Amino acid sequence: MSAPSAQGTIPALSLEVALMDSVGEVYYVHNGGIQLVNHVKGMKFIPVPAHDLFADPARDENAVEIALRPLVQGTPTALH
Repeated sequence: MSAPSAQGTIPALSLEVALMDSVGEVYYVHNGGIQLVNHVKGMKFIPVPAHDLFADPARDENAVEIALRPLVQGTPTALH
C-alpha cells in the first residue's frame, strides 16, 4: 500500500544579494533561503503566523552566509 502523495509549490522567504555598477551591470547575484511561509499539514498548506517569520536570527545569519559564500570564496556564480 502506498501513501498518498501530492506536489505543488510553497512560498518561501529568501535573501538576494546583488552587486552592480552605477549603470546597472550586474556583477554578482546569489540567494540564501530563510524559511517557508507555509507548512504542510495533511494535504493542506497552513500559513506560518506572521510573528514566527524572521523570528530566528540564526536562520537570517545563515541566509546571509549562503548568499555571500560564493563571493567570499571567489567561486563563480551564474548571473540572471
